[in-house]
Amino acid sequence: MSPPRALRALRAHPRGLAACALSGVMTFMAFPNAWSPELNLWWLMWVSHVPVTLWLLDERAGPALGAPGAARWGFWWGYLCGFIINTGGYYWIAELAETFGHLPPAVSNLVLLLHSALVGLIWGVWGALVRALGGRVDVAWLSPVAMVAAEHFMPRVFPAYMGDCQQPFLPIMQVADLFGVSAVTFVLYRVNAELALSWRARGEGAEGWWRARRGSLKATGALFGLTLLYGLARIPMVDAEVAAAPKLRVGVVEPDIGIFEAEPADRRRDHLLVLQRLSQRAVEEGAELLVWSESAYRAGTLPGDARRLPPSDAPLAASWREDEARRTPRADRAAPQRGFRAPLLMGAGAVEVDEATRERRYYNSAWLLSADGDVLGRYDKIVRLVFGEYIPFGDTFPVFYKWLPSASRLERGEGVRALTLPLADGGEARLGVLICYEGILPGFARDVFDLNPDLLVNITNDAWFGLSAERYLHFALALPRAIESRRAFVRATLNGVSAVVDPVGRIVDWTRPTGEEVIVRDVPLMRPWTLYQVIGDALAWGCALVALAWAAAGRWRGGRAPKALAPDVAPAGEGP
Repeated sequence: MSPPRALRALRAHPRGLAACALSGVMTFMAFPNAWSPELNLWWLMWVSHVPVTLWLLDERAGPALGAPGAARWGFWWGYLCGFIINTGGYYWIAELAETFGHLPPAVSNLVLLLHSALVGLIWGVWGALVRALGGRVDVAWLSPVAMVAAEHFMPRVFPAYMGDCQQPFLPIMQVADLFGVSAVTFVLYRVNAELALSWRARGEGAEGWWRARRGSLKATGALFGLTLLYGLARIPMVDAEVAAAPKLRVGVVEPDIGIFEAEPADRRRDHLLVLQRLSQRAVEEGAELLVWSESAYRAGTLPGDARRLPPSDAPLAASWREDEARRTPRADRAAPQRGFRAPLLMGAGAVEVDEATRERRYYNSAWLLSADGDVLGRYDKIVRLVFGEYIPFGDTFPVFYKWLPSASRLERGEGVRALTLPLADGGEARLGVLICYEGILPGFARDVFDLNPDLLVNITNDAWFGLSAERYLHFALALPRAIESRRAFVRATLNGVSAVVDPVGRIVDWTRPTGEEVIVRDVPLMRPWTLYQVIGDALAWGCALVALAWAAAGRWRGGRAPKALAPDVAPAGEGP
């Protein structure tokens, strides 16, 4: 059935449309969004999928559970809900495409809708499984299994897990060090399914519905309770480890200077001076390591074979005009370290020249400099953002870059690596660096965990997204890496959100929506072991295998409904 025909069929069920809309709105409101960018309404997620689950179980939603055509109806109802979730949650994609992609408003909105259509497939698969197998498998188990599998394996441009929104609910989030944030998603969907099933049983007026659902309710309560108790027990244990760990005083510098094409000329020319002035202040507050964001250094692309970037002894000027008046040499004006002497981790471009072909290759890199400007290490970004840092098949068809001139043409880094910072006491601190998009990829971050770093540093540039909720959403999706690894998580951006997060997942400090800022905090240096680091996404793989086994056993045909769903429903016409 084509999407237009499916939409016409769905429009015949206003109650179903309302259920999908209500669940969609509650879900994207549980994450940072246009109406509450700084404070996500995380608690909505615990009931967000009750309306759509109730509708998927309703006899008016299509053929009976498990009957021929049930999967198709379930897919389209779930897909509609997912489309709404992603259109509301990623509204800023249209603004990005129009402002910096220079696309017409109609095309920019089309880009947003195409993204929603792609990511909505996650809920389409979830809805299809619930509707197709709900007559054979208890939906209280089916719903979380289906969502954990779908959200992990379905393709997305911006990977997000439903459990990411629960960061303010710290005790629940602690289970991420065992099974990753997918475990939080599992608990969320189990609770939503249980509430929907109980509401349905009670609404049908069946006598003794409480006794019929008692076993399932106990199982849900036990799952939620054990997850909560684990978190309540784990938090003080990690806090004790943090208290005993050696500390490094880190200064995070946020200049509040965005994309150059959106900044006044004076602000662009002063960008390095602003960074240096804020860094000077951080050093005065005792910072032993300064962290600048991705793309912070924009005075030129640095040669990949550089071994030293000499600091400048020239006095720090108030503006570029003062440097002009003083005739400050170009080398001093372009030196990253000027007005301060401290180790610096900064984002800057790197260029390497192929000796045979003389071809230039450009990288998005993180550079670690000693207080004297020695290059202690460089990490080149591996996971590039599609259409932002490269175009698929662009090397084969270079004309693509002419069609989309706003896209960069950056090379992929060769592999993850930890950057080592010598400490004053003779020891060292290993920095696990994640550049921008890499911070929201649990699987990639686990490769960094395997390097045994002392802390995680995420440098990113969200200036492309202006003042939209994307900045807070990106932060929310990256924050669980602190819990999964039980390491401090330091995040530096050009214009927000910069932050320091402790190994429990607490936001120790973060920056305001606008304005220049410096965060100076003592962060623990820890090399712990977590179960998630070892087994990775075993929970997601297990859920996928179970879902496939259920689907194969049911062969998409109906069957006798379990007591949790009795009485069964009759077919309600043809499916889409």
